[in-house]
Amino acid sequence: MRGLRMAELLTAAALSCAAALPAAADEPLPMPETHSVCAAGGAYCAVADVIAEETRVMAGDTVLWTVPGWHRDIHLSADGADLVIGYDGLDLLVDTDKRPETVMLSFWHQGAPVRDVTLSEIVADLDNLQGTVSHYLWGYIRGFDPAGLLVVQTIESRMLTFDPATGTIVANVERPY
Repeated sequence: MRGLRMAELLTAAALSCAAALPAAADEPLPMPETHSVCAAGGAYCAVADVIAEETRVMAGDTVLWTVPGWHRDIHLSADGADLVIGYDGLDLLVDTDKRPETVMLSFWHQGAPVRDVTLSEIVADLDNLQGTVSHYLWGYIRGFDPAGLLVVQTIESRMLTFDPATGTIVANVERPY
């Protein structure tokens, strides 16, 4: 009888923890603040400045080029020439953004826009978007690989590789998480 009670308590505790997991993923995003990402051992940095409402790519203290607006999710190439701006909700889409034309990635080269990539280019079937408590999980940006290509993992277990010079997919490989 005592063993059964302990098993019931452990099961209840496990279910309580599991029930809390989706809610943690649906917590509000942090308030915008100035932040930076660096590449090439810090030789180049992109600074998303919330007050100036711009994103600067810098080499040391020298501004090389800028992109308008503050951006939550930024990825800088190793040579500092390319910047990719990810969807503001990171890996979670808000319900109103579950549209094929929602921009998920914006490619920039030395301050000039290259190409926007939409949700329908990343997720082949929008019915595959995984619902959470209040959002949809689409995948995430892994970042630049050693060859200088941007890698994105999708909810459909596909690894997409983008050429930052064109913003186009150069590889689409099925990979389980």
